[in-house]
Amino acid sequence: MKKYRYVIEVLIVSLLATIAFAAWPINRTNVSNPRLLADLLRDRIGTLDAQVLQIQSLQSKGTGDYYYVDSGRANSATVDGKSWIKAEPTLDDAIANCTSANGDVIFIAQGHQEVLAASGNIFDLNTAGVTVIGVSNGGRSGPVASGAATLNLMPVFILDHADATATISAPNCRITGLKFESDVVDNAIGLTISAAADGYVVDHCIFRDGAAAEEMVIAINVVADADDGVIAYNTFSTFPSGGCANAIVLAGGSDDTLIVGNVANGTYSAGAFLATAAASRNLSFIGNTFCNQGAIAVDLHTSTTGIMRQNYLAGTTSIAAALTDVDAMWLFENYVSGEDNKSGLLDPTADSDG
Repeated sequence: MKKYRYVIEVLIVSLLATIAFAAWPINRTNVSNPRLLADLLRDRIGTLDAQVLQIQSLQSKGTGDYYYVDSGRANSATVDGKSWIKAEPTLDDAIANCTSANGDVIFIAQGHQEVLAASGNIFDLNTAGVTVIGVSNGGRSGPVASGAATLNLMPVFILDHADATATISAPNCRITGLKFESDVVDNAIGLTISAAADGYVVDHCIFRDGAAAEEMVIAINVVADADDGVIAYNTFSTFPSGGCANAIVLAGGSDDTLIVGNVANGTYSAGAFLATAAASRNLSFIGNTFCNQGAIAVDLHTSTTGIMRQNYLAGTTSIAAALTDVDAMWLFENYVSGEDNKSGLLDPTADSDG
């Protein structure tokens, strides 16, 4: 199959090249003007490069195996998860098919829905090097009643017990494009990152309460010593009167962690981002927007080192309370507001040296 795929790729690139240059306005003027000719050539090659990269992104599957999950498909007993037609009904079923450190990838269908109404893991990503990708036609994020028919196209994991959670417990795993929602009073933790999950990536996911009385107390809890992680471009939201504590918690030291591009808006009693339990080394906190109706936006351990750059933070008590304990961090262009309907100020103030 590999040699045929190579032949197909060559044919596709040849076709794209033909199309790219077919409409090229070659004439005597162009040929006689080297600068114009170079500009035209650069433009056409750039277009071709973009098309080739798009083909490569679709064709390059790495060395791992691919598995598929779809709760909406009625399958026979011959399910093996190796195609959409024979998709596994749950993510845990697909994880069980994966091989450690093989680079396996799991796709979850749009509209997929799982519910856990007991304590434990709705899934446990316990096989190293697995990537889980939620396939979605959009990011609709309205509340979803457990077990109810839904138009929610983002794969959703509904936590219907106080001690239900999702877990990443193996290194170098990634989840992207999934939605996590509480459907019970005081669901303790939406997603748990265990100490063994070094190199984890959680990106482009949604974490939210199901209703005002269905709080996700902590959306993401990173256990101490889970290092080299990335939490990027996720969305966190609560109901104003909810009983949530945190969007993200570093429960201990987590070195070389990147927190980038996340948005959290709601009421968090203990801080939208809390990392006070122990010092972390080389924390990168970049481009986040955290607004907390419950005072603290970001609170670090005073000995945590790293970079905070271009964040927009808000808390309803004061600017000083919204961003605290950043004594050992490098700080660049962070804006903080302590009140609704007021633009944030540069905080801390700019270095006056020189």
